[in-house]
Amino acid sequence: RILAGGSEAQREALRRRFLLRAGRRGYAPEAARRIWEGLRQFGAFAFCKAHAAGYGMLAWQAAWLKAHHPVEFATALLNHHAGMYDKRTHLEDAKRHGVRVLLPDVNRSRDGFTAEGDAIRVGLAQVRGLSSGTRRRLYAARREAPFAGVEDFLARVPAGRGETEALVLAGAFDFAGRPRPGLLHAVAGSPRFRPGRSRNVSASFLQRDLFAGMRVPGAADAPVLPPFSPEERMWMEWAVLGLCPGSHPMSAFRRSGLPAGVVPVAEAAEHPGRRARVAGLIAARRTVVARGGGRMQFLTMEDETGLLECVLFPAIHARYRSVVRGLGPCLVEGVVRRESGGTMLQVDRLVLLPLPASVPSWLELPFPIRESPAARYRVTGAPAFSRSARKLRMSSARAR
Repeated sequence: RILAGGSEAQREALRRRFLLRAGRRGYAPEAARRIWEGLRQFGAFAFCKAHAAGYGMLAWQAAWLKAHHPVEFATALLNHHAGMYDKRTHLEDAKRHGVRVLLPDVNRSRDGFTAEGDAIRVGLAQVRGLSSGTRRRLYAARREAPFAGVEDFLARVPAGRGETEALVLAGAFDFAGRPRPGLLHAVAGSPRFRPGRSRNVSASFLQRDLFAGMRVPGAADAPVLPPFSPEERMWMEWAVLGLCPGSHPMSAFRRSGLPAGVVPVAEAAEHPGRRARVAGLIAARRTVVARGGGRMQFLTMEDETGLLECVLFPAIHARYRSVVRGLGPCLVEGVVRRESGGTMLQVDRLVLLPLPASVPSWLELPFPIRESPAARYRVTGAPAFSRSARKLRMSSARAR
């Protein structure tokens, strides 16, 4: 109580009594002063025993539920999301603990995340751009009969083109057994989205119209388009859902080739005292004022193996603060430290990673969330959809 709310004279008297008694118990003066300083700092934000006991009980209950009912625990956490970590980070943690994640499905998904056996089904409210009104009409239509495919969906639900494309990219029509390029082609050829319709109805979700300037054949003579690669599907799902039901995004960076010496964050944490280079997304950040008055930052780096806390002291933070404003992804380098039972990387170098070539140029990806002009990503080269688009152009030319 004195540390938290007492007068300066009371705190000084308590300090002297603490140091005196510590000395009598055999503690060296310097060690006793360090312990006192830790107690003094803790007193600025300490709370009562009942509050601490309540949090301890909550932590124990949460740990028990996560260990024995991982699917239900993760589903509840995702549906009642709060805190500094994004839903994507919580979902990745569930995946690392053996929970399977199922794509949205227009016949099965609800608004929120749902538990299905040993898996979590992503909800339709997670689909970017899908309005609540369209979701209500979708649920009403499927109560009468399940959807047979995207054409049946468009015939029964007055959804916009962008909304339908987002559902296709999210995998919500994968149950029909048709590759997503063919489904996008069917959406583009729907009579509902012919020229002259309202822009709210016909506006595309994509950054550019893949079928612009060409005649889109009807279903009878539609070309057979090659499916997207697993990496292309991952980028699409992240762009539409804000999370990755399948593999972690960093797996694509690893396959495309990371700089020499980069190790997974779980491996780096096992070697305190050594230098390490890790690459990952920025899952969380916190900026505080250092003792000397400068600003320092704590980052939580994430890859497919776990999380690693990183610290940027004032000089390093001042050098890289314009780089760490978004999700990254970043390569960080420094010395692994283990203090007070925890492991962190003391960063002395940080760079943004270029996007892999597998990123479709016609998608708007969720990183960086905020960026400076110097940190802006440039996606160059042929679009990832080029094989399907070339085949479609040849089919259209033959049809003409």
